[in-house]
Formats: sequence, structure tokens, C-alpha cells
Amino acid sequence: MATPIPSNRAEFSLSEIARVCGGELKGGKSDEIITGIATDSRAVTSGCLFVAIRGERLDGHDFVEQALQRGASCVLAQRASLLRCSVPVVEVNDTTRALGDLAQTYRNRFSGIVVAITGSVGKTTTKELAVKALAATEDRVLSTVGNLNNLVGLPMTLFTLDREYDVAVLELGSSAPGEIARLAEITRPQVGVVTSVALAHTLGFGTIARVAEEKASLLKALSASGTAIYNIDSEPLRPLLAEISAERRISFGSGKQADVRLVSRIVEPELPTRCRYEIAQLDRILDAELPLLGKAAALDAAAALAVLLAIKGPQGLSAACSAFRQVKPLSGRLKPVFGPRQSLLLDDTYNSNPESALASLGTGRELAEKRDTRALAILGDMAELGDHSQSEHERIGREAVGLGYAALILCGEEMAAARDAALRASRDGAADKKPEIHHVVDPRDAIPIARALIEKGDVVLIKGSRFMEMERVLNGLTKRQGDVT
Repeated sequence: MATPIPSNRAEFSLSEIARVCGGELKGGKSDEIITGIATDSRAVTSGCLFVAIRGERLDGHDFVEQALQRGASCVLAQRASLLRCSVPVVEVNDTTRALGDLAQTYRNRFSGIVVAITGSVGKTTTKELAVKALAATEDRVLSTVGNLNNLVGLPMTLFTLDREYDVAVLELGSSAPGEIARLAEITRPQVGVVTSVALAHTLGFGTIARVAEEKASLLKALSASGTAIYNIDSEPLRPLLAEISAERRISFGSGKQADVRLVSRIVEPELPTRCRYEIAQLDRILDAELPLLGKAAALDAAAALAVLLAIKGPQGLSAACSAFRQVKPLSGRLKPVFGPRQSLLLDDTYNSNPESALASLGTGRELAEKRDTRALAILGDMAELGDHSQSEHERIGREAVGLGYAALILCGEEMAAARDAALRASRDGAADKKPEIHHVVDPRDAIPIARALIEKGDVVLIKGSRFMEMERVLNGLTKRQGDVT
């Protein structure tokens, strides 16, 4: 479900809108002021600018009349001559581009620090942890809400910036080459973070090297005075670091060369996860408790500590570690939920790609070992992998069997490749007990199979790409019996 766009009170004169967007003002007085920007006619407020965005499904130009009825006092459009407007119109070639240009101008009025975070995996968790870390130092922080990390959502987030905030922590997403570079151009961050590089959205990129180039474009956009923060364990990223202008760099990861290093992680049968970090520059050890599961979340916390180090220096690191305890697992992101027969369901239904799926499989198995019980997985198709789809689904099937999962329920057409690979791995393996392997096309058909398979105390991972709506499986197994935390 799309995240509602927050309202704003951003002010521009009509002449400024035309100048910034490279458009032509038709009607109105150049010094007239608009208050507020809206891209949804239902969110229009009196006296605001309505930006008619042409999307994949809807065209904002078709909703201009509704926007005017709600009180819009100016329209930003691509074809003013076709509109019947009683208010001024600024005509531009591309309203999405113009929206970004306006947001960049508004961001330039902000005197605080802007942190931009991207990556194939972990950007949302890193954002949440960074916000907690900065808030622990009494900074007033604005952050991206939900999935507003694209060429429309991010500009609309920037319009909410004002003097109330000291820092903005923004998430940058991408589904096509050049989007991160454009978002970085709009946000002009002083601190850039790349959490990871993996095979995600490769339908638009082709290879992992091109994914790395896309993510690294955030770091390349930093000025010499900026700070580049990156995952030193991410091999595809390393060749691109020489192209970064930022003089200050802070690496994080589990490797010995990391500036913020995850030294150890103790997994409890229940939350929290106990982590230890080494801050190399300070020769200092920090202990933290994370109410989050998995090594990936522990590395996201390392990235958040690097953000704090970049902005505040050593001050506040201990307070940040204490603040991490307040972070709640987000729905759909490895959130533990009670299931049938005292089982523990891992709700990882928000999205999936090969790296996150493998990490989550490892987490599920790790937790099952701590609880001395079985691990089961209900996995849905991974989207947008292009030519890599079959081989990556096969890899998931093999790895799940290799990790010792007691049962796999594989959902979707692409997961047929995972089923075949899992069956081959099961036949070829030396394990005494072979896993049960099931394949269904509709995820809802996994519910009765899972109910029959789940035994007392089992750990059950539920994961898939967004279009698979794997939360339907979760809901079918829980009836919302309650969360663990």
C-alpha cells in the first residue's frame, strides 16, 4: 500500500516557480505567493500549487479540475493549452523533473544536515536506527516516511523541512539507472550512506556491477567536504570508491578494516540481539542491544553509528546504543509474530531479493538452533531479477536445503526453479532427514500446507517480493494472535 504523502506549507512566488522549473507562467501576478505543494488532488489545500504528475497508471492532468475545486491557486502542467484553468499555470516540459527542481530549491533554504541513505538491502532499517541515534543527542530529525523514497515521494518529503529540524535522514530508492544520481542532485546531502549492493531490481540494470554503479552514484554526488559511508564488506562497491570526491570516509562492516566494525553478535532465543562494535578511530568498544533479528540488522546499526560519528563525532555514541533498544521491528521486516502451536513466525513479507532472502534464511535457521527446534520457510517469488531470475531462485532453493530447513513451501511461478534445485540438493545431500518440499502458485494455497506441517515451537520464515502479498499467508496462519514484541 502506498504511503500517504505528508502535507506541507512550502512557499514560492509564481515567478520563482517558473524560473526554477524553466517554465512559462501563463496568467497571474509574478509576485503572487502559493503556500503548499500537492501532487494528489485529494490532498490539495486552499492556495497551494497542484503539480500534475504523469505516472504509469494515472495522469495528474486528468485531475486538475478536482484540484481547482479544492482551492489550488496555481497548476504546474506539461500541456497548459489543453487545460481549462481559472488560475495561473506554469507550463514545463516534465512535471516530475520540475517537482524535483522545486524541492532542490526548497532544500537549499535548509541550514541543517542532510543524510541520504541508499542500498539494495537495509536502507529503511538503517534510516530508523540513524534517527534513533541522532535523536538521542537531542537533534530534531526529519526522516522519510514509508516508501516515499522516489522521484515524487522524496521531493514531497523535502517540502516538509523547516527550522524545526536540525537533521534530515532521507531514503533514496531506485528502479532504473540514473534515479539515485537525480535524487542526490535534489537532496544535496552532506552525508551519503550505501548499505549494500546486491541483485535487486536488476531487470532495469542487467548486472550487479551496474547496480553498484547506481548505488555509488550517491557517494559520487558528495562534495569534497562531504562524508561517504559505505559497507566495506560489499565487494561490488570497492572498485568505485576511487571515484568519490568526499575527503572523509567511514566504512562499516564485519571485516577487520572497517572503521565501525561488528565484532560479535549473540543471538538470544527471544529478542534482543546483543551486539558489540569496535570504533577503530577511537580505539573504543560499544555494546548494544537490538530488538531486531539477524546479522543484517546488526550491520545496519553499525551504519547508523557511522552516521552519528560523521555528524557528532564520538559524542553520543553510548547514548545511541542505548537508544537502539527503543527501535521496534517493522511489520514485514523480520518481525517475530506468534503462530500456531507456539511457533514463531518471522514476518519478512515486505519485499525480497536474493541477498535479503539468503540473510533471512540464515536468521531463521540461527534462531531455530537457539530455540532447539525446526526451521521452516514459506518463500514467494523474487521480482525484477531479469536474466538472473532462474539462477537466483535456484540458488535460494539449494541454500535453504543446505541450511537444514525441515520444510520448504515455495510460492509462485518463479519459485518452481527453487523447488527443482531444492529437490536436486535434497537427493544429492548426505543429510539423514530430507526436507519436505512443496510448491504452489497461489501463496494462499500455502496456508493449509503450513498448518499441517508446523510443530510446537517451530521457527517459520515467511518472505517474498511485494507483488506476491505474502502477508496473506501470515494473516492466514496468525489471525493476528499477537506480536512477540
